[in-house]
Amino acid sequence: MWYYFFLPETKGRTLEEIDELFEKKVPTSQFKTYKTTILDQAREDVQSRHIKGDEKPNAQVEEKSEPVTE
Repeated sequence: MWYYFFLPETKGRTLEEIDELFEKKVPTSQFKTYKTTILDQAREDVQSRHIKGDEKPNAQVEEKSEPVTE
């Protein structure tokens, strides 16, 4: 029963999100539903780089394909 109250639910969370939850001292009972801001900040950083021209917008990733043998 100890683990139910003291071990937070981390399924589906990135390490950065878990770190943010511990830094903000979110109660373990709220880990599952708490909305983190770390991913929103990362998206904003990426968008600002596109606006500044630091990265090429709509850059295509080349895929290496191997010949199919039957």
